[in-house]
Amino acid sequence: MVSNKNLLFGLLIFIILLNSCQTLILTTTPETSIINAQTENESLGNVSKNESLNEVPAVPAEKINESGRHLTYINETEFYKNKTRSFSACYGFECFTPTERRGQASIDYFKSLNLTDDFIYVIIQFDASGGDPTVEQMNLLANDNILLFEYHGDHSYYAKAPRAILETKAYDFVRWVGIAENEGWKVERNLRNKTFGKNCTGDIQLDINFYQNIQEIPSYNNKKDLIMNLSLNLIGEYREIISVNASVTNIYKIASFNFVQMIEGTPIARVLGGYQGFKKYPDPLEEIKCYD
Repeated sequence: MVSNKNLLFGLLIFIILLNSCQTLILTTTPETSIINAQTENESLGNVSKNESLNEVPAVPAEKINESGRHLTYINETEFYKNKTRSFSACYGFECFTPTERRGQASIDYFKSLNLTDDFIYVIIQFDASGGDPTVEQMNLLANDNILLFEYHGDHSYYAKAPRAILETKAYDFVRWVGIAENEGWKVERNLRNKTFGKNCTGDIQLDINFYQNIQEIPSYNNKKDLIMNLSLNLIGEYREIISVNASVTNIYKIASFNFVQMIEGTPIARVLGGYQGFKKYPDPLEEIKCYD
């Protein structure tokens, strides 16, 4: 049987242990932790939330141009300072580096061409380090009804511009603007190598490519008539292409039209109605006979 003395001693030990646990819990409450954190901050000095810490904000290295053509860098001067940017421009199947032509020289050039279409298809070269016009510059061009098409070489874009603007106005951010003066540049290389500067006979099916969809080309029916006057028959029209049968003697006459972007011999699979396994088809150029 347990004595009263032992019971009292056990109860005393229990009370002492209980008080110790409560003290331990109190030292780790959230309130106590907050007070301790504030004390530590005060020991480091008061720092305002709005006070600058001399940190450099992160800047994105690059962004994707909305057109999806290529990358436009935010800090173009910094990015391109160690890179060589050419002023090569490409028309159809050939590239060249035009000599800078600005201001009145550009205006006089277009007057000298004696063009008659209301809209002219050109290549425009910009001065910018990355080759792209700024939003402000594109707005200036748009205000003059100049439409930029695809990126086509460093600094260069295909564009459609009113003849009246080209013959009266120039832009200080444009290095050069011009047209393809050599119609041979627009003809696919194999076809050109066989026929250019030679006396040739024979007919060929051609794909004639425009700069934009035929539904968007100003006075398209008139332009189509010009092509058909030099063709044997129409095969079809689709998006920015018209396919015709034509005499080889008229290829370069068709290519000379400003609104024609390039000319190719129609892919042989289309001529014969599609590919059939690994069957070797005859080269349509073999039907053309040329003499030096």
